[in-house]
Amino acid sequence: MSRTTARVALLGLGLAAVWLAGCQTSPARAPVALASLRYAADADSLGLDAFLRRSAAEQASRRSQARTYLGRAAASARLADELRALRTAVGLDPTSADGWVQLAHLGRWFGDYQQAEDALAGFAAASPLVPRRRHELAAEAALVASWLRYDRGEWKRGLAWADSAAAHGAAEDEVQLLRALHLAGLGRNRRAEDVAYRFANRDHRSHWIYGMSYWHRAGVEAAHAIFTGRDASVSEEVLTGPMAPEKPHAAECFRDFARVEELMGNWWEAERLYESAMASVPGRERTDLLRLDHPALAEAGLAAMPVWLAFDRYYVMGSLSAYTDLAYRRYREAGDPASREFWASAAVDAAGCCLRLDLAPPLARRVRGLILADAPGRRDQARQDLEAAQRALDARRVVDLETLTTLARLYLRSDRPAQARPLLERAVAAAPDQARAWSDLGLARIQLGEPDLALTALETALGLDPDLAVAWYNRGLLRFHLDDLDGAVADLERAHDLAPADPDIATLLDELRRLRDARPAAGS
Repeated sequence: MSRTTARVALLGLGLAAVWLAGCQTSPARAPVALASLRYAADADSLGLDAFLRRSAAEQASRRSQARTYLGRAAASARLADELRALRTAVGLDPTSADGWVQLAHLGRWFGDYQQAEDALAGFAAASPLVPRRRHELAAEAALVASWLRYDRGEWKRGLAWADSAAAHGAAEDEVQLLRALHLAGLGRNRRAEDVAYRFANRDHRSHWIYGMSYWHRAGVEAAHAIFTGRDASVSEEVLTGPMAPEKPHAAECFRDFARVEELMGNWWEAERLYESAMASVPGRERTDLLRLDHPALAEAGLAAMPVWLAFDRYYVMGSLSAYTDLAYRRYREAGDPASREFWASAAVDAAGCCLRLDLAPPLARRVRGLILADAPGRRDQARQDLEAAQRALDARRVVDLETLTTLARLYLRSDRPAQARPLLERAVAAAPDQARAWSDLGLARIQLGEPDLALTALETALGLDPDLAVAWYNRGLLRFHLDDLDGAVADLERAHDLAPADPDIATLLDELRRLRDARPAAGS
């Protein structure tokens, strides 16, 4: 292989250097301790098909046992015990439509959305086998599904579930409320406000629907004027004074009002409304819930918002924006792969909900982009998210090192050094002690054919952190391009000593050694 051909081939290997040791993070702290989630079904649980293969007598016996566990669930004071009892009931009797619906309710309220989805799927399979109360239970399940979609900002799917609930005979007022809220989210404001007019002066629902319609149509300030009864453009026949939510859906209404106050920067009012929302969550007193106060997605220094978690992990109530940031921080701090995977999924999911619900969308995209940048096959989405976040940060004149450097690395990985270099130059100007950013800047300058500037950046990186393997790797790559093969091998050997398990370093080092050993001896 000629020196020129080898250089081209090795440059392809060198591009992997930018991902050596992963994205730049702050030093890892102690692992986050997660509460044990002991609500799995018993070992003798069955799937529906296996249950139906049992004898009639055995099925009857298991149904009797399941009813016992449903009774235990109803009497449980602890959330973990209630969940375990319900999971055991549907495991013993997968035809227990009541059990599946109760489990879906609980999963929706206490944050485990996947459990709620699984329970709704279990109900769908069981319901044809339970003719008694079939339509009543189907209506209840459809309402749970519709509210679950509303919680997550999935308006179109939620509207379809509201229509399904209506087809099964659900209460007209609840169906109309759900339809109006989903229509508002979809931007069909006239139709939503027509429904609001039907509730005029009856209770809080007209305020609620108008508020959400105005939020999606005219922005958060317009919604705030509606919720507080200060919008003179809406007839007094429709809205009289400030909103006063009542059960059964006061929790969702207080939560929406609190989000408006949070976005307006009215921290005390937002906290008070979130507390009212939590107090309105259905069910008995819960002993497995934890309140945390955490900053919402925003620049540093803003007031912390309350977040209530089930089992120290699932979002129940409070600021979804704050939960998104909390989940991201726990992802960064996680000390084991299982915790890291859970919090990555939780943060990405919460960020997606924030985007759909219009809760700090650029900063939610930042969280999602920073996590997906570590995920193979998702880096195009990560780049798009971080580009949008960076534009928002630039508009606010905020320098965020993590966004700058991660986006720059995505550009380097896709062979776009001209886009990476200005981001990295901004990063080192703002934080000149960041060795990793200097190393990445050196790689960008190598790719752009600026060897002198690249060497300056890489030696700065090594001066700041002599144990930064990626900087030794990049300087070795540069020395190879400058025809200093001995220097390149020495730098790669140092990188290999620091990161012996990294395959990219080992591959490049072996190739350089082969080239060095194959060159003619001096004087021959």
